[in-house]
Amino acid sequence: MTNFAKFLISINLSANSAYDKLDKGGQIKIDDLRNLLKKNLNENEIVSVFNYLDVDKMGSVDRSSFVGEIQRFMTAISKKTGKSLQEDSN
Repeated sequence: MTNFAKFLISINLSANSAYDKLDKGGQIKIDDLRNLLKKNLNENEIVSVFNYLDVDKMGSVDRSSFVGEIQRFMTAISKKTGKSLQEDSN
């Protein structure tokens, strides 16, 4: 999760914007994560991120779970590194 959150910070993508980019049908599937992260995280890291977010083990992640968890990690990393987070314009 930490590497995923660091990646989003590095490309200035908020948790909400990341969800919008990944969402292909109402919920995120593991292949959606693979398509975004395959050049930046290895397969084990991608599976680990997805399994962490898929709390009900139904094979998908909804917006509230994704944004809440990712935002929590991004905030912690931002405080540690001093890097600011991308703000949503909504």
